[in-house]
Amino acid sequence: YVALSYCWGRKGNPLQTTKKSRAPFKTGIEWSAIPKTVRDAILVARALRIEYLWIDALCITQDDGMDVAMEMQKMGLIYENAYVTIVAACANDPEEGFLRMYEEVENRAVIFHSKKHPQLLWNTRAWTLQERHLSRRVLFFGCTSLHFSSNNKLRSDSHSLEFTSKGCAFAKETDLIPAKLAYDEWYIMMAQFSARQIKFMHDRLPAIDGVAKNFGGRLSAMGRADMYLTGLWRADLARGLMWSSCGGPDDSGIYTYTAPSWSW
Repeated sequence: YVALSYCWGRKGNPLQTTKKSRAPFKTGIEWSAIPKTVRDAILVARALRIEYLWIDALCITQDDGMDVAMEMQKMGLIYENAYVTIVAACANDPEEGFLRMYEEVENRAVIFHSKKHPQLLWNTRAWTLQERHLSRRVLFFGCTSLHFSSNNKLRSDSHSLEFTSKGCAFAKETDLIPAKLAYDEWYIMMAQFSARQIKFMHDRLPAIDGVAKNFGGRLSAMGRADMYLTGLWRADLARGLMWSSCGGPDDSGIYTYTAPSWSW
């Protein structure tokens, strides 16, 4: 199956499975009622000759609390086990779509993210970090080009790159690496994650749960099984507790319980 990673936008996804719509959706959904980003994902899946497509708004009953809670626990595995993940990076909401004609160019500028050059909306959402990180293959539909990444290789419609891991614990291989380096990689990723936007604060830990399970599995494979403590790790807890806040999008002063106060 194919998984879709995309932005719901400010208005949310207009097409959602609910308790009321679940039965009629099983019969069929009018093509005209499907948002363009979802229609584009269907077209890509068909072109790849893959029969099944996983989309959160449709595969999770949105007004069923039990179904939402159960599926959120599986979110990491859903993207990890997908044959390929479609990333609709250039679409800011479900109605925008992501299939477009790309211009052929001989040279491409490498753009570094800064406050003067805002990132794509997709790359600022908390949930998408896990979706991108855990996917074994990714079709990345950007604003100016199409990219495909798999097995430490990145290819686009204009160039090809190959990169190798420096032995981080998030790599697919399980070579032995220094313990400090392993946890350093975790802290780096959490710094990136905590700076991202999330609509509901109580989703912050679930949105990274799949990455935590993946990281814990890598530690176990290296003979360093550890206990996950809501954002930190027991074996490196003394160092983990030295986190500090740099402010950010969710630093509003309104406290909603999501984890113990000693966790980031």
